[in-house]
Amino acid sequence: MGQFWSQKAQTPDEVNALRAARTEYQDTLSSIQTNVQTDIQKQLLTPESGKLVLDRVQVAYTWLQKNPTATLIEIYANRDATTAEVKRILTVDRPKKEFQNILLALPVLADEALAKSMISKEQVAQLKTLAAKQTQWFDANAAKGNTLDFQQQELTLQTELQQILVKPDIVQFFKDKIDAIKTKQPSTLESELAVRDQKAKAARDAEVHIEDGLNAMKRTILITVGSLFLIALCIYSGSLAANAAIGRAPAYRILYFCYGFLPIFMPFVLLYTIFRRIYTGPLPYYGILPLTILPGETRLGKLLKFPFYWVPDAASNQLTKQFIESVEKIT
Repeated sequence: MGQFWSQKAQTPDEVNALRAARTEYQDTLSSIQTNVQTDIQKQLLTPESGKLVLDRVQVAYTWLQKNPTATLIEIYANRDATTAEVKRILTVDRPKKEFQNILLALPVLADEALAKSMISKEQVAQLKTLAAKQTQWFDANAAKGNTLDFQQQELTLQTELQQILVKPDIVQFFKDKIDAIKTKQPSTLESELAVRDQKAKAARDAEVHIEDGLNAMKRTILITVGSLFLIALCIYSGSLAANAAIGRAPAYRILYFCYGFLPIFMPFVLLYTIFRRIYTGPLPYYGILPLTILPGETRLGKLLKFPFYWVPDAASNQLTKQFIESVEKIT
């Protein structure tokens, strides 16, 4: 009742001023709504911040409806509180959006740097872990964080980047890339990052393909060289065994060569040869597979007989004599 008589007691100028203040406040709220919705559509404002502003505007509308008899002082106080809160939200939105852009771009930048051989795979893993950790912080503080919070967190992120990247030129590379993407619109940034991520993935796949090819080539070379070395060692082992049969019939030398050539018997032949070399001195060596004492008559014949041709000496003649005598005793 007191409010009724108080309102009745107002002069026409006071009533008009009160009506003008309410209308001006409503126009301000409507203008904020329109501008915020437009900024959201143009991606000049993040949806989260836009929702906070629109919710605050709705609170102001509700207050005006519930307080039709509010005084000029109350209307101005509520208007000032609303505009201050909207300004705070919009002020926070820029560093928040910049920080969010950094988190979106960091994994892609890591892959690009890896494709250019600027950083190692371990550093890429550390950078992606850092991005995941900072994203968790962002999700937890996106609604309640203030400008200082996001700016301080960005500084923390840059410090950890320097600790991971170490080299000043690589740190500068990341800094330049981050500065370039901080102010971009989310949709533009996301589409650009998608293209860059595909390029980085293609570069990684090409690098992996080349690396796999090199590894396959290395394995082939190692297997080939190892096989050739094993064959050469087996031939040498068979040759040592065949030379140990000097004095016997050629068939024995062939048998000894086959025995020494087998990989399973090769170690025993080599160890036996070393043992004989230590205890009996230098061993005579007549050829790879000494079978014939008749040299080739032509150049081709000499080439073909080279592995089998050998020249007898006194030692081999003595061994042959001993072999013949032992055979005669048996027969």
